[in-house]
Amino acid sequence: MKAWMITWEGTKAPREIEKKIIDVVSKRRSPGFIKNYVDQLYRVLSAYTIEEKLIFARYNPIRTNPYAADFGQCDGSNVRWEGEVIAGHNPWIRARVVSGLEIGCDSKGGVMVAWKEPIRPKVQI
Repeated sequence: MKAWMITWEGTKAPREIEKKIIDVVSKRRSPGFIKNYVDQLYRVLSAYTIEEKLIFARYNPIRTNPYAADFGQCDGSNVRWEGEVIAGHNPWIRARVVSGLEIGCDSKGGVMVAWKEPIRPKVQI
């Protein structure tokens, strides 16, 4: 199965798979939808104070999120890659289209989730 896998990443990210995975979204969703969704997830799940959240919501003047979601980049270049979305600092949220997504139980009765990470495209110049 292919899907958008959304996880916490970084040195301060949770290690347990149930806490690391934030959401799994249908691959049919567009990269633009995922970018907006990840941006909202980071605002809700991060350590922003209520005051900061209210500042981001204020319409006039519009205040931008310093850790707003953005698309990833191809290897060795600044070329935008819509197969990945990243938001945040450390920990950050990473969304990407994974393949071979499977869920099951391990030998101790815990949850086991497996998937194949996408290959980041390389740009030939």
